[in-house]
Amino acid sequence: MATTRMVKCKYCGIQFNRNAEPFVEVGGRRYAHKECAEKYQQSISQEERDYMELEKYIKKLFNKNVVSARIKKQIKDFKQEYNYTYSGMQKTLYWWFELKHNPIEKANDGIGIVPFVYNDASNYFYNLYL
Repeated sequence: MATTRMVKCKYCGIQFNRNAEPFVEVGGRRYAHKECAEKYQQSISQEERDYMELEKYIKKLFNKNVVSARIKKQIKDFKQEYNYTYSGMQKTLYWWFELKHNPIEKANDGIGIVPFVYNDASNYFYNLYL
């Protein structure tokens, strides 16, 4: 007999049994009906999706539960000053740390390397595309 795991949907606010209905985890200990999460994903813009993916990747990269205020400011500054895209920043970090195997420890819990290697990463992915 399955236990009752009542949780509240992040999007519609209705409580539901996690063991009886399809659900998705939308954050640390936050849940939503699968249908509500799909509707939400369809309603947001591509730029917002790219930002969420960038934050998700940074959390994984630095093994953190949240993105620090410092990194959020860096993302905002790179977007405003250099007109970098969120997906471009994510691909740059992927290229620098995972493909080029540079140590994450030298990053000092920041993404300040992005402006220095953005064009190199962009060229790499453009050549892959061709």
